[in-house]
Amino acid sequence: MENYSYSCIKITMINFKSLNEETWPNLQSLFGDKGACGGCWCMYWRLAYKDYENGKGQRNQLKFFKLIQKGLPLGILAFKEDESIGWCSISPKRALVRLEKSRLFKTIEATPTWSITCLFINKNHRNMGLSVALIRAAAKYAFENGAVIIEAYPIIPKTTRIPAAFAWVGFINSFSKAGFEKKAQPSENRLIMQIER
Repeated sequence: MENYSYSCIKITMINFKSLNEETWPNLQSLFGDKGACGGCWCMYWRLAYKDYENGKGQRNQLKFFKLIQKGLPLGILAFKEDESIGWCSISPKRALVRLEKSRLFKTIEATPTWSITCLFINKNHRNMGLSVALIRAAAKYAFENGAVIIEAYPIIPKTTRIPAAFAWVGFINSFSKAGFEKKAQPSENRLIMQIER
């Protein structure tokens, strides 16, 4: 991914970089000891349920790093100066084992699809417009790497205050602002949204 900058609503300038071995320490710093959420290390959709649960914590971290070493497209980081402040997971959907088998989010397009499955933002930089910037940057990254369609699976919030643990898939408004359109609503509070190249 070609590095570039983007102005957010309340943050002057943000730079984006793809995840690789060089930026891996930045992701580790952002995720902290808990691996973002409960030892996930962004492996939730990449493993069968049993393998994911058994690997929570250090094992999931090691598995994720091995994917980085293979040079696979995994996502992008947002930086304010030299500090990593945000993460967006985006990969070809076929690489996301549990997502491909999901009853709610089964593939609805014949065209090879990429998926945004997680947004994680440092608590000091939330509610500043960064999620929209991350989504746009992730889409740019995927299109540069051959994506034709990008999917996301945001929630439709029922209240104005959503605990961070439930916000990791993103919100409908953020994806709408980034140019995504509703394609399906598989449950009361979840959508499938897409953007095409």
